[in-house]
Amino acid sequence: MKALISIVVIIGLAAVAGSIIVGVNSFNGTVTENPYEEGLRWDEMHRRESEPGWTAGIRNVLYRTGGNDMVISVSDNYGNPLEDAAVSVITGRSATSKYDRTFNAAAAGDGLFSAEVTFPVYGYWDVTIVVVQNPDTMRFQKKIFVEKRDADNEKGK
Repeated sequence: MKALISIVVIIGLAAVAGSIIVGVNSFNGTVTENPYEEGLRWDEMHRRESEPGWTAGIRNVLYRTGGNDMVISVSDNYGNPLEDAAVSVITGRSATSKYDRTFNAAAAGDGLFSAEVTFPVYGYWDVTIVVVQNPDTMRFQKKIFVEKRDADNEKGK
């Protein structure tokens, strides 16, 4: 019985040690470069989103690892398409800045914008849509899930 308890304790300690090693090796130490400024920007973004104003949304919902076409809709405070804006997409993961990327979106008409975005790994991603129409700039935070790309589907099976 003592041997069984010893084995269970050793397995438990090995699991904890393994978790610590994986956690330390996968975290690059950067939560955000400028936390105070990021907090102010987050507060301002949410304050402006709660006021009547522009809206931005992601039209397509299915994403897979690799290249994806992201379609974004942008409208003004009356619900009309916002045509003459510059739109970009910032993608990243919550735990690391390793995958942070910015993609420019091209106007597709009727307040729609299209950006070719790449997701190197599956899981949850933070997406920030940046809409600029001089002199205003607004950021919209979204969260999406990226699935693993199925090799069989890519081969046409």
